Amino acid sequence: AFNLKTTAVKVANGYVINGSKIYATNAPVCDLLICYAKTAAKLGCLGITAFAISKDTPGVTLGTDFKKIGLRTSPMGAVYFENCLVSEKYRIGNEGNGARMFEISMNWERIFLFAFYVGMMDRQFQICLAYASTDHVD
Repeated sequence: AFNLKTTAVKVANGYVINGSKIYATNAPVCDLLICYAKTAAKLGCLGITAFAISKDTPGVTLGTDFKKIGLRTSPMGAVYFENCLVSEKYRIGNEGNGARMFEISMNWERIFLFAFYVGMMDRQFQICLAYASTDHVD
């Protein structure tokens, strides 16, 4: 997750962002994007910064919805940034705090996905139990 190629170069009136995110959750239907970009590549994960970017910002292109076999209510698509100028006021937190923000948000996502999968497994178990409890001829 931290080997991203998207960059944000500081300029006088903000940052110029270039790069892409291929598997971006809700990208095809979003109004606002959270973008993680390298602002100091030499610092590794400490050189990643987060930005809030409107989908209508010049230089932002949203891809089409990827077809998936599961979690279809959460569309996924690509996002492309080409010389996308973002004001400094849309930086989330300080430079270099992006990796930590991402880690915290992923911990929350893992908890919710775990709950979803436990519920899904319980439903499958109940279906199997109901089938095994009936008289059936194959």
